[in-house]
Amino acid sequence: MVVIAATFPAASSQSFAEATPPRYSSVKLPQEYKTDFVHYATVQRSDGTTRNIFINPEAVEALKNGSGSLPDHTIIVIEGFYALKNADGEYLLDNNGRYETGDAFEMLHVLEKRYDWTAADFVSENRSGQWNFGSFNTANGNFFDENMSACFHCHNATDRTDFLYSAPLL
Repeated sequence: MVVIAATFPAASSQSFAEATPPRYSSVKLPQEYKTDFVHYATVQRSDGTTRNIFINPEAVEALKNGSGSLPDHTIIVIEGFYALKNADGEYLLDNNGRYETGDAFEMLHVLEKRYDWTAADFVSENRSGQWNFGSFNTANGNFFDENMSACFHCHNATDRTDFLYSAPLL
């Protein structure tokens, strides 16, 4: 509002609606996920991207102890990378047939499973079981302004595996 007031003369009869700031979920980015979490999968997708997937160690322990499902307060962090391409636009592969990793996505995705979420903790009415989603800027860890509804809609297709595509890899 200060910028608008400084930009337009006070005598202007034009009125401006206050901008609504983006609304973010209550999911937080674990700052030390690369060292404190377990890297359990690297997934190569047909769209020319790879994803490194990390999970908190408490969730791994619960699975090892035979819980059969991921517990409350499970946190998953997903890093995304674009594959490198050659001059013909084909994806470059390493000696194992995996994409050569290029630039990182602008954002990290975080999923958190909790049974005590409230409606105010979500950015929309969309839900995927007890999971909530957050998006964070790769460079600085701040919230990344992204439509999180797409995350919920996509993961709803995996309700048989606790709304996770990578569940079989755990």
